[in-house]
Amino acid sequence: MTLMCMLFLILAAEVSAGPEPILVFATKKAIRAMFLRTGQSFPIHDSIAKAISVDVDPLESRVYWTEMDDKSSVYSSKLDGSDYSIVLKNCLDVPDGIAVDYVGRILYLTDAELKQIIACKMDGSMCHVLHSETVDKPRAIAVDPPEGLLYWSDWGDSTAGIYRSGMDGSRRIAMVSKDIKWPNGIAIDHASNRLYWCDAKLKTIEYITLDGETRTVLLTGVKHPFSLAVFEDNLYWSDWKNYTLESSNKFTGQNTTIIVRENGKIQGVRVYHPVLVRQANNPCRSNSCSHICLLAPLNTYRCACPPGFTLGRNGRICVLDGNYPMLLVSDESKIYHIRPEKTPSIAVSELPLNRIELIGGLAYDWKSKILFVSDLKTPAIYSFNMTTLSMRELVRHQLVYPESLAFDPRSGNLYWVDSYKGTVEVVAKAESKRFVIVANLSNPVDVALVLEFGKMFVSTIGESPSVWMYDMDGKNGKVLRTIVGFPVALAVYPPAGLLYLADSRTGTISSIDYNNPYSQPKIVREKVGNVTSIAANDTVLYWTDSKHHVLHLVTHKESAYQNISLPGTEVGMISRKVIYASAPKSSSFGSDCVNSNGECDFLCLTSAVGYTCVCPLGIQSSEDGRSCSEATEKCSNNHFNCSNGRCILSSSKCDGTDDCGDYSDEIGCSPQNCPDNDFNCSNGRCILSSSKCDGTDDCGDNSDEIGCSPQNCPDNDFNCSNGRCILSSSKCDGTDDCGDNSDEIGCSPQNCPDNDFNCSNGRCILSSSKCDGTDDCGDNSDEIGCPCEDYPCPVSGECISWSSVCDEKQNCADLMDEGPLCASSCEGGNGSCAHKCQKTPQGPKCSCHEGYVLSKDGVSCYNECDSPGKCSHICNRTKDGFKCSCAEGYVLETDQRTCKAVGGEAYLAYLVKDGIRGLGLETYSRQVYSSKNFVSVIGLGYDAAEGTIFWSDPKEKTINSYSAGSSRFEVLSVTQQEPLLLRRDWMTKNIYYTTDQGSIVCCNGNGNYCTLVITNVSSHISGFDISPAFGFIFWSVSRHHELKSVSGVIERAKLDGSFREVIVSEGIFLLTAIAVDPVSKAIYWCDSVLGVIESTDFNGFRRRKVVDHLQYPISLTVFEDYIYWAERATNSLSRCDKFSGEDRKTLLRETTPLNSLLIIHKAAQIQGENRCAGNNCLHICLPTGTSFVCRCEDRKLTNTSSCELHSSSVNHSCPENYCPENILCVVDGGRFVCKCPSHLIGERCEKSLQLNGNSSNEPHPLWIVCSVLVVICLCLLATSVLVYRKYRKSAEMTSGSKVQYVNTTSFQETCEEAGKNERRENEYDAVIIL
Repeated sequence: MTLMCMLFLILAAEVSAGPEPILVFATKKAIRAMFLRTGQSFPIHDSIAKAISVDVDPLESRVYWTEMDDKSSVYSSKLDGSDYSIVLKNCLDVPDGIAVDYVGRILYLTDAELKQIIACKMDGSMCHVLHSETVDKPRAIAVDPPEGLLYWSDWGDSTAGIYRSGMDGSRRIAMVSKDIKWPNGIAIDHASNRLYWCDAKLKTIEYITLDGETRTVLLTGVKHPFSLAVFEDNLYWSDWKNYTLESSNKFTGQNTTIIVRENGKIQGVRVYHPVLVRQANNPCRSNSCSHICLLAPLNTYRCACPPGFTLGRNGRICVLDGNYPMLLVSDESKIYHIRPEKTPSIAVSELPLNRIELIGGLAYDWKSKILFVSDLKTPAIYSFNMTTLSMRELVRHQLVYPESLAFDPRSGNLYWVDSYKGTVEVVAKAESKRFVIVANLSNPVDVALVLEFGKMFVSTIGESPSVWMYDMDGKNGKVLRTIVGFPVALAVYPPAGLLYLADSRTGTISSIDYNNPYSQPKIVREKVGNVTSIAANDTVLYWTDSKHHVLHLVTHKESAYQNISLPGTEVGMISRKVIYASAPKSSSFGSDCVNSNGECDFLCLTSAVGYTCVCPLGIQSSEDGRSCSEATEKCSNNHFNCSNGRCILSSSKCDGTDDCGDYSDEIGCSPQNCPDNDFNCSNGRCILSSSKCDGTDDCGDNSDEIGCSPQNCPDNDFNCSNGRCILSSSKCDGTDDCGDNSDEIGCSPQNCPDNDFNCSNGRCILSSSKCDGTDDCGDNSDEIGCPCEDYPCPVSGECISWSSVCDEKQNCADLMDEGPLCASSCEGGNGSCAHKCQKTPQGPKCSCHEGYVLSKDGVSCYNECDSPGKCSHICNRTKDGFKCSCAEGYVLETDQRTCKAVGGEAYLAYLVKDGIRGLGLETYSRQVYSSKNFVSVIGLGYDAAEGTIFWSDPKEKTINSYSAGSSRFEVLSVTQQEPLLLRRDWMTKNIYYTTDQGSIVCCNGNGNYCTLVITNVSSHISGFDISPAFGFIFWSVSRHHELKSVSGVIERAKLDGSFREVIVSEGIFLLTAIAVDPVSKAIYWCDSVLGVIESTDFNGFRRRKVVDHLQYPISLTVFEDYIYWAERATNSLSRCDKFSGEDRKTLLRETTPLNSLLIIHKAAQIQGENRCAGNNCLHICLPTGTSFVCRCEDRKLTNTSSCELHSSSVNHSCPENYCPENILCVVDGGRFVCKCPSHLIGERCEKSLQLNGNSSNEPHPLWIVCSVLVVICLCLLATSVLVYRKYRKSAEMTSGSKVQYVNTTSFQETCEEAGKNERRENEYDAVIIL
């Protein structure tokens, strides 16, 4: 015995090498695990309800566990808790035990309530009852895959014992049946060749050798053992009494140790380690079973079937049991068979169907056991034989989107709707003859047949969504009265004459009595979700939706509904369809097509009055209505032959109804005498007398409504215009109850509270519920018109990302994000898109790479950085698009686009008549900077570094300053002319202002010296601003013309007055202010005549209108992403987004006019190179584009000894390569000047004057031609003068003429017009010697 123990220990030591073994156990609240070596524990997954048993698949490291609830289930996850899934959900009651067959890939389960041993596929797709006889309370279960054996315990009163059978259910024996009471856990130990079990009643742990020869009690006095596991030398068990997990030596029963203690019962226990995987052959690997393959003893296997199927004679194929009705439910590529009478037991199994990629519709032929399936992706329609499991292609060509199917067993014809073609089509099952019976429908999505009456219903969701009723041959179509908005699914229940309609947008199912034309639709189910399909039988209504992987069902008499979970773990939006199939009721109606195809040459169709023969497209029916040639055969004896070839019952002739469809059955009929209780219509039809004057055209010619007096409704009813009576409470309720909308005419709109949204149906909901993706109104009016930046689902209305469109997965609740055009959308030259092509169900949609924007043509792209507002400040092109950055003094916000100034709150300063005030741009707090008489002041300036405000006083002719820190006022300068608009150069500390004489003056920082920078600009400079960082002055001039017209221009110059040029000259009237945005290198101006604010860049390009409909804007400024402006007409201060003009907001209103807006913040004063830093100028230093120039006080220019221009401040030569190659550089007054040729402009000739569309740096060819023509003309002129003077014998041969070269940027202007209309002029004097 000692030697045997040593051998066992050695074997255990060998097999346990490798990773640390893990003990997995279940509590009621969680699945947990513990490393057996270190004792470290970790959670795997929380319980969903109440966990019971557990096992581990060693091949995939997955844990499987059972839970008990009102709907007990099987769950699974990885050992780390990831990849959680529901394996089985609607077939169990009390699943006490679970075991994993890691070889055959089968789950074995015990169910004490069902009294069954069950075998299921690992994915739960189908199950087979292995043992149900002589089974009472099965509990624990274990498998031995290499031997093909199954072990389980049963603690029933008469069945208590340990049992064994083949894993296929064969060779069942009782291993232990005596001296056993409550056998709970069992465990197989191949190292010792034993089977251990624990008995909760006897409080023992025992074992028996696997050959059944030796039985031994190992432990006694165990409180309440429940589950058992064995590994290496130890046994592990859970004890319900002690709430513990304990262990002991498996040979001696000694060294009992508590390894885990919980606050509640510990349930199932299993050990996980690779050594427990025993090598075994898998005979099921190459099996030919149609459904389930089970391992069997002696290395064999057996095929098994799910409920509803029986094993065929060959022992391989499961044949459908045709004695019971069935439900067939599909998702995208799988079809599940459900036995309704078995619900909620094991009723669901997956059909062994392949080749189908995207199922569109299902139909079933009960007689031949043929299942018809449409594939939307191929597209094709297949027939699947449920007996032989063979499949063939029925229809393949000329299909686009066969979305719904219906089968007529009496004619053997299959019907379908093609939603993209807008057709209803039919094909003969036997001969594949095909015919279009209805065309030109707007997106038909479902079809349903009423075989008993030869009627067909078709739902459409395109323009004017509706439900149509036709005869089954496509004739006599009319729209039914419905209450649904988008009838996506139909089902008929003939015994009650009901048509069910599902609306996915409102989440309702309604019914209507199709036999009664006066019946009102009735909602039978609400809040059913995104319904995709419905079916009905005598007692139950079934439906599926696109979100939940279940089949919903409710009895006709109950309100609470149940769910049947479908196998697998499909998630997301999926088009699930359900049909109910049962043996058709016997009837002679419509059986004419069964016998010899109704004697039709081509196709025989069931109709409401018999049958109709149709011929292939392009071939006319003969006079007999059956043949498609010159055959003269007629309809059968008991039928009437219509002129159009249709056959109707003879009894339908002269009945006052157009049964033929061409009125040939009513021609030549004598007036009909109706019964005494009927009314005789003018067309000969007989109707009930009670139908006369009921407001409905029952006769068909309205003769029953002629001469009728208005109908008197009861006191509590409302009298509709069509004569119908409805409840008075239904008037003005937002619903057309009358049918002619007369109950909603003259109704006053319902006034909802201020915080509510007024629905179209009159309902009030919270405003926050609008555009939240949920139909809160009930008519979806709160979700209409909501913005969607991605793909808006056409029917259900939700917004999904473009990556989810045409990805072969349904993401919209209406399932319309996939379609037949997805595959071909971007073929053939990238769908004509310049950059990216997005596939959509409607065709290609172009988009651009990151950093580019789609043009208006919908296919081309342009640089996204060229779009205003892509970045607040700086837009940097990157490899993948663009990246925003900010100027100094700003930080990038979390949106990675917006720049925010740092350094505290900015204030907007403005002038009113009694002082300078300020408004906080974040808190809107008020600030008073000065309380003086500022009636005549219109110019303000600010220096953030000094905290000083500057202003000009035209009345006193002074330049003044106010220091906020010291509260000191100071007069800096007394001017000769009236100072008007003023700006402070915060870099050089110079002060620039305009005068009443139309000049621009610059003074040094303390106001001691001033000099004219630009003279004689205009009599009225209306707008003025400077850009110290880039060295520019900008001003606007408004010119008053005769007839009281006005126009204006905007000019620009360097801060020293050089390089003056007009940058905007068209479309300007009365400019009142200019503001510089140094970050965007743009200027903004307001025009009081046009009432607009516009913008261009510093060169006058990229002009755009920002905001309009202003009331006399008088001043403006720019800061961060906003423009701020004052309006004189309203004395208001407003703002808007400077890029888009949106987010417009009025900030305040004053009682007096506001003027001269100014930003008080250091970030508003962008820094640059101060070219006057360290200058030697005695009076004034003016920066130039490259250096600086010294200027003297204007009043001291006559006394040269008072102000000398130091030689050190004057440059005598240009830097090397200052001007482009072959362009002359000269020094003029201390400035570097490049002598630009005619086609170049700019301080350093860096800009080319081009025609629009020419993006190169070379002169445009048109300009070259014009230049050459000018030169030729000049040469001809010179020659003419020489000739003339030769004849005149003049002594003087020289004369000069001034030639002005002007470039244009307008592609439409001619060379002659360019000189008149160009906004930027650069003049050069050219002297021609004649």
